[in-house]
Amino acid sequence: MFTGDMQSAYRAAAERSSAQASQLSDIFESLLAQLDEVNHTAEAFDRALGTMIQRGGRKA
Repeated sequence: MFTGDMQSAYRAAAERSSAQASQLSDIFESLLAQLDEVNHTAEAFDRALGTMIQRGGRKA
């Protein structure tokens, strides 16, 4: 009986661990997508700033 209880507890812990790992994976994917968006925004800002500096602050 004790062995069955241990196996059941182990199985339940493994299922919880798997669910938590899946949640963490989703969180990391979301964070990476947000970081990618931040990088694109920073690149656009750098291009705009570079253009402004080349023009001496004058509009085209």
